[in-house]
Amino acid sequence: MKKRGEIVWDNIVFLILTLIFVSSLYLVISKNSDRDFFYLKSFSKEIALLIDNAYPNETIVLDGRTFFDISDKKNILPENILKVDNDKNEIVLVFGEVNSKIPFFTNYNVSLYFNNVRKEVILKINEK
Repeated sequence: MKKRGEIVWDNIVFLILTLIFVSSLYLVISKNSDRDFFYLKSFSKEIALLIDNAYPNETIVLDGRTFFDISDKKNILPENILKVDNDKNEIVLVFGEVNSKIPFFTNYNVSLYFNNVRKEVILKINEK
């Protein structure tokens, strides 16, 4: 049978471990719940879908006002946020400490350009 002092000590240890777990869970959720990251991830998925439905020698122009607003707000160049890896057929999204890779399935050589004046994202689809 446990003594009264042991029961209190066990409860204190349990309470401290619970607080550590809940606070770390809160930090992870608050860090990953950035609306800007979710917008950029959906934007990069849209680009991957457009590449999959594109034809060779096609140019796609996207409205990137929100994309450029986010890059201006975070003081990051658009070229450093969104990249195309033609070797692995992936759209690479780098935003802070979070990296996301969205695959596309067509075997095209994709060039990604940013028009800062007109706030457009331009995709040029070419055959490999």
